[in-house]
Amino acid sequence: SLLINLLSFYYFIFFFYYFLLIAYFFLFIFYFFLFFCYFLIFYIFFFFKQKTAYEMLRSLVGSEMCIRDSYPPFEGAIQAGVGSVMCSYNKINGVWSCENNATLNTDLKERLGFKGYVMSDWGATHSTSIMEGLDVEMPGAGFMNPAAIQAGIKSGNISESAVDASVLRILSQMFAVGVMDEPVLNQPVS
Repeated sequence: SLLINLLSFYYFIFFFYYFLLIAYFFLFIFYFFLFFCYFLIFYIFFFFKQKTAYEMLRSLVGSEMCIRDSYPPFEGAIQAGVGSVMCSYNKINGVWSCENNATLNTDLKERLGFKGYVMSDWGATHSTSIMEGLDVEMPGAGFMNPAAIQAGIKSGNISESAVDASVLRILSQMFAVGVMDEPVLNQPVS
């Protein structure tokens, strides 16, 4: 009876060990496949620099089908009172998203009635595009700095009314969420 119990225990350990081995093998295959998929997506996204996928969809952007299918979520967000929208890195119909007058001014601000401000994705600004509908450049001010905006106003490429409208959009949203309600306490960062 002791021998049978030992053999039963041995067989149990043996089968349990091989069960775990097979399970780990399938987990390895799963994670390898997952890694391969992520690598493939990374390769396609960065090697082709987003160009191929967007060029396939380029004919749809700005069409009535695109407006009908893509804009309702933005309409819902605007109706819910969203304060800012971020433009992206990609080009839309050959124009950088953050300097695309058709999507930022015409569609977003005029057609959809967006009253908030448009902020660039980090590093997605390619020019002083305040006239095209961009209000805030992130993370710094490489293109939309005071010197560039003043030069644009002096040359006539930027209107003072566009700057005023941009400042109004930014400040009105800051007031709306209470950013200006509390005083800033200058305390050293530890």
